[in-house]
Amino acid sequence: MTSVGSFVAGGDAAQLVRGTVHRPVSVEDAVMSGEIDREKVEGVWVYHRSQEDLEQALTVVDTVAKRLLGDWFLVPLPILTTSTARAAARYGVSAPVVGPLLKRLVRRGRLVGLGLLTQAGYQPYLAVCTGEDEPRVAAVVVGVEGLLSGCRRVGWRDVPEPTRLVRTKAWKTTLLRHCEFLGTGSLQDGTLVRWGEL
Repeated sequence: MTSVGSFVAGGDAAQLVRGTVHRPVSVEDAVMSGEIDREKVEGVWVYHRSQEDLEQALTVVDTVAKRLLGDWFLVPLPILTTSTARAAARYGVSAPVVGPLLKRLVRRGRLVGLGLLTQAGYQPYLAVCTGEDEPRVAAVVVGVEGLLSGCRRVGWRDVPEPTRLVRTKAWKTTLLRHCEFLGTGSLQDGTLVRWGEL
């Protein structure tokens, strides 16, 4: 991958202006004169030099995220964002931009978002997997549903393995959270409990 230049969000835009425009100018004036571009990406203003650079940044984030997901299988979006930002920084994509770019990749179908619920307050958020792994995740969910119909509880150790080798096991807890989001059961102390058994 090649460097894509500087990408910044919000308050860091002045830094991009200083590196791009070789005269004193405000961020707003640089945008109005076309010296830098600004686009709202998933609710966050992203400043960049050109539309081509923005597409290249999406490609960088997509490539890095898919490499991480190759090891992780399924991971909550906040964790993927932090790890992707560390790796994407060497290609010129600033950390505050990575989260919105990952969400855009999910919206475009280049990554798959799966619903989760926070433990405190049951607020929705996303886990992410690759499109290639989406059928594998669905098959594991069906396996968990089958286990839960035959017993009252399913812990992370009980979660069936996917049809490809996955080095880590943290994804199993994330999958149980996704099952809770789907209404399969309630997650209690890391164990999915069948409804009616609470």
